[in-house]
Parts: sequence; C-alpha cells; structure tokens
Amino acid sequence: MTNRKTKRALSGLLAVVTILSALIQPASALAEDPKQAAYEAEYPALEAIRSELAEDEIVTAGDHEIEAGSSFDIEHNFSGMEIPEEKVRVKFHEAKNQSGQDFDTDRPDSYKAVYFVEPVSGNPSYHICRNIIVKEQQDVSQSGADSTDDIGEQPTEPSEEDGEPGPDTEAPDLEGPESVPSDSMTEAQMEAVIEDME
Repeated sequence: MTNRKTKRALSGLLAVVTILSALIQPASALAEDPKQAAYEAEYPALEAIRSELAEDEIVTAGDHEIEAGSSFDIEHNFSGMEIPEEKVRVKFHEAKNQSGQDFDTDRPDSYKAVYFVEPVSGNPSYHICRNIIVKEQQDVSQSGADSTDDIGEQPTEPSEEDGEPGPDTEAPDLEGPESVPSDSMTEAQMEAVIEDME
C-alpha cells in the first residue's frame, strides 16, 4: 500500500514539474523582450497615436543609403527625415540588422533604425523606423577608378604627340590647330599659333 502511495505521489510531482516547466518557457520568452515592450509602452508606434498629434508634430522618415566606410553619424545625422524642429525633439534609439547586430558603416547590410519623437506641446511621444542601407564601396570605386583612368590617359597621349613636334618645328602647329585639343596647349603656344596665323 505504501509503495503505491509513494508511486502516485512521485508521478503527481513529475506531472506538476512537467506542467510548470511548460508554463515557465513562455514566461521566459516574454521576459526576453522587456526592452522592446518597455520602449513601446513609452514610445508607441506613430500609427497608434497619430490621431492625438497635430499635423506639424509628425516626423516622416525615408530610407537612407550610404557607402561602406563612410563617416555617417547615425546618432546625429537625420538625412532623409522631415523634422519640424520647432515642434518636436528627435532622439536616435538603435539600429540593427535582421541578425540583431548593431549598425556598422563597415558592414554592408540593411539596418532598421528606431527614433524616438517627443512633441514639445506635451502630446504623446512616439517612435518611427526607417532602413539605413550600407552599400558596398568596391563596385563604385572600381568603376570610378576605371573612368578616371580612361579620362586621365586620353589627354596625356595627344599632348605628348603634339608636344614633341611643336618645339622643333612651328609649321605642324600652324597646319593642324584643329587637330590639337585646345586644352592640351599652353597659353604661350596658343599665342604663338595665333600670331603666326595673323
């Protein structure tokens, strides 16, 4: 009899422990988001309180793109946002990518930035979000370097060819002023050509 009672008591305890562990897991999951829940309680989304705000207390924020490695100050640079500065104060809160990593100008990715907006009038505060996209710099710099190299090479080639015969004989300069780009000639050479033509 005592063995049966002991087994029943143990099985009852195990059932209680199983139920409690099932209840504790969702509670711990809820406890993981207190920061987000806390700031959303103090700074709800704009859409939730839009009706309580004046039109000139609404901040609009568009997505913003920057190049990797740039000196973008995310806490103070509000480029792409329309802020009625006399009516509201805007504070940067955080910017994270989908993996939860903090904003980094050296890491190309898309970051969700959150800003707190506090109306000066005392109307409810709210938060707004926008994406800050860090684009890779290599593609842009390589194409830019190629185009500058091409541009840099073109004027140097004609100036070398035209510069060699110029000092030796003045006749080629007179015969081909149209073939010589004016950018590649010095002012003295231009004056000499004009005088010879006259």
